[in-house]
Amino acid sequence: YYDDGINDGSVLGFCRRPSKNHTRGEVVVDKDLIPRAKLETLIHELAHAFFWEAEEEVVRDYGKLVEQLIWDLSPEFPWVRTKEIPTKDGYQLF
Repeated sequence: YYDDGINDGSVLGFCRRPSKNHTRGEVVVDKDLIPRAKLETLIHELAHAFFWEAEEEVVRDYGKLVEQLIWDLSPEFPWVRTKEIPTKDGYQLF
């Protein structure tokens, strides 16, 4: 997922399909993102993991919609803004 202005066009995260070399899929998110961008990127990449054939625009809109809903509800879910997740090589693995 490449941002559209938030992070100078760099990669915010990606989703890798399972393959012969990787027996399970992998979602990777830049560990240095602010919490809200991290949440949106995670949702975006998870959407790719479940809907491989979906158009990028659909995945992007879905990610933004779900992120907004969760963020608006976050007082009820404080982990959304505060949870520390283990990192590897500057990225968080989910």
